[in-house]
Amino acid sequence: MRKLLSAALAASLAFALSACSDDDATPAASSAAATSTVSAGATPSATASSDPDVVVSSDGMPTLDTSDEDNPVLKFPDTAAPDGLQVSVVSEGDGRVISGDDCVIVDYVGQVWGDSTPFDSSFTRGAAAGFWLKNLVSGWKYTLEGHHVGSKVIISLPPEYGYGSSGNDSAGISGTDTIAFYIEVHDALSQDSSGQDDASVEIQSSDLPVTITGDIGSPVTKLAVKDGEAEPKEVTTKLIAKGTGAEVPSKNAIVYLNYAAVSWDGDYEENSWLGTPEEYTDFAGPQALEMGANSTIFDGLAGVPVGSRVLVLVPAQEASDDTTTSTPAMAVVVDVLAISTEAPSASASPTDD
Repeated sequence: MRKLLSAALAASLAFALSACSDDDATPAASSAAATSTVSAGATPSATASSDPDVVVSSDGMPTLDTSDEDNPVLKFPDTAAPDGLQVSVVSEGDGRVISGDDCVIVDYVGQVWGDSTPFDSSFTRGAAAGFWLKNLVSGWKYTLEGHHVGSKVIISLPPEYGYGSSGNDSAGISGTDTIAFYIEVHDALSQDSSGQDDASVEIQSSDLPVTITGDIGSPVTKLAVKDGEAEPKEVTTKLIAKGTGAEVPSKNAIVYLNYAAVSWDGDYEENSWLGTPEEYTDFAGPQALEMGANSTIFDGLAGVPVGSRVLVLVPAQEASDDTTTSTPAMAVVVDVLAISTEAPSASASPTDD
């Protein structure tokens, strides 16, 4: 029964949700309607047995230049690539410190050392992308962790911390190529990321049909429907606490969120803060929703500011020609964490699979 409800939830609750580019780790990924921010088209890289030394220096590193289309590109020196991992800090941000376990929202351009033509560029696509650092070629984690959100860096990755000895044929990367990236870090989200702790309360807890365990600005650890509350008859979005960030667009944008959900009878729970249900062992942390891509229960997030907490009430659905199972009425609490522009698939993203 639990697996049946999980599949139903993937088709209804998480209709257009996917992890921060963790395509096969969430219930949403089992739905044909699920979307992801980028594709994972890279050949696996080698796995380092221990954390390497990282040199922080601009010596011998590429410099920032612009293409004919005014997009950032790297200009390489007439010298060999560094032997190991190296970071050149263009500017250090003043946001939170980046952890190797974070989901980062970035713009970036990647080039083979000495090659003036990028093999991948979010700047060219006009779309920032979200990645779990654990899913990227390992050099990203080692060179980004410890820096701050808002940082702009150039990194140099030898093959063992890039695409490995197999390289990436589709991107023109051989197994002996050093690759370099220019990266602008717009945001970094952790599994327990939540909305603003100073969000303005719009609905008092006593007036909600649910009991929420978890203060504004903190993870929701338990969600329950109050006794005697009537099931919703239509999808309804209620703003519990209003943040001060940018408003979620109705289309052409990716919104990142954490959420907790419970069926009206309390028999089923799902929680991205906690990574439950347990059969999806990697289902944890911020989820990425492409606004306007499909008609979903999260359409009501349009206009909601980043930093907000929202309650979405979902009516029960009977099985139909489009769905093979019925779904129970649900209550969903959502914290809106961040927004990026729409991110089309990338043929050579730095993902490690």
